[in-house]
Formats: sequence, C-alpha cells, structure tokens
Amino acid sequence: MVRVTRPGGRVVVIDLDFDLFTVDLPDVDLTRRAVHAMSDTMASGRVGRLLPRLFRAAGLSEVTCNALFVPFSFGFVTHLIGGSLATAVEAGTLTQSEAEAFRESIETAEQAGGLFAGVPFFVVSGTR
Repeated sequence: MVRVTRPGGRVVVIDLDFDLFTVDLPDVDLTRRAVHAMSDTMASGRVGRLLPRLFRAAGLSEVTCNALFVPFSFGFVTHLIGGSLATAVEAGTLTQSEAEAFRESIETAEQAGGLFAGVPFFVVSGTR
C-alpha cells in the first residue's frame, strides 16, 4: 500500500486483534487459554497491536492509532469461534474438553441473560 500511495497520501488500515477478544465468562483461566489458543492458530491473530510499528517500519510518518471496541452478538460469536476452536484443538493448543467447556460456557452465559463479548478494532493511519 505504501508503494502505490502518492507522497503526502494517507494509508489507513482497520483490523482487529483476536488475542484481545473479550468475553465475560466465569472461568477466567479457561477463557484466557481458549482465546490465546485460538489467536495463536491464526496467521496474524495479533495484527491489530502490530500495525503502528509496521506502519513506522514501512516509512510512514504521522502514524496514528485509534481503537474501537465492537461488541458481538451470540450468533456471531458462536460462528466466529467454531472453526477457531477446532483449529486450536487440531494444533494441540487446546484440548477437546476445554473447547467444549468454553463453547458450553458461552451458551450458558447467553441463556442466563445475555453474553458480553467483542473485540477491539484498530484504525491505524500514516502519511507517506
């Protein structure tokens, strides 16, 4: 993107940081393990936090970063984590029983009055 941006032009990227996925569940340790396990199986599960440094390394100036927390619905969360949990189990970073317990706790939270979950999106810009 930097190569094709004219001098003085702005490069803007919006991306998330799945390692910062937030979900309010009673078992904090399991939640942390599951979130990190899913993030670790992604090609760039932590890219949101890396963007400002990557922009500066690419030679951009006036780099800014803003974050916006985006809450997710129960349906979206279950869709989102399905494949990621399976991949984490396949990679050996999470056991099948941990993945099932995590999924069940999300369903229980939704049934108990509503799941709170979401992820920060980072809006990063820089000038060429």
